[in-house]
Amino acid sequence: YVGEPATFSITVANVGNVPANHVVFRDELPEGLSHPYGPSVENEIGTLDVGETRRVNLTLTPTRSGIIANTVQVNADRIDAVQHKMVMNVEDLKLTLEAAGPKFRYVNRPCQYEFTIKHEGTAAAEEVQVQAALPEGILFTHASHDGAFDSVENAVVWKLDTVEPGAAVKGSLNGIATKVGSQVV
Repeated sequence: YVGEPATFSITVANVGNVPANHVVFRDELPEGLSHPYGPSVENEIGTLDVGETRRVNLTLTPTRSGIIANTVQVNADRIDAVQHKMVMNVEDLKLTLEAAGPKFRYVNRPCQYEFTIKHEGTAAAEEVQVQAALPEGILFTHASHDGAFDSVENAVVWKLDTVEPGAAVKGSLNGIATKVGSQVV
């Protein structure tokens, strides 16, 4: 996903019949990938004896969604450079929450708050949870879409299995205004 580091394990092997000296792993990162040390990553592996392998772990962070191709290269003295292309499909999660409710309510009168979760990303968002904390001045009566009231937190919690890209999920909670003053949900 965009913004989540991904670690690639790259195996470098000497399949020749002589030792490989001054082996260096290089990666010039394409647009869409970042590394804490910048866009040019280099790791000196040293000497690889005949038949020896070494593993290089490379942690990169995607900065955009879509198909990203990254080519890594290994060089050694008197040996032609070897390249390997890695292609990844980076997905993105973009959830937004909109809330609407009455700006003014009389005490002991019902009030309803509506919530809309929109997903503008490219991958399904799984195990989505929404929590709306109720102020002291709102007494919970019920919620839509299996919203459960948590009396310890004085909040309503909705547990949604999956929100697909492009989807908008609506929910509401109802209560009764019990106190005078500003009551922000």
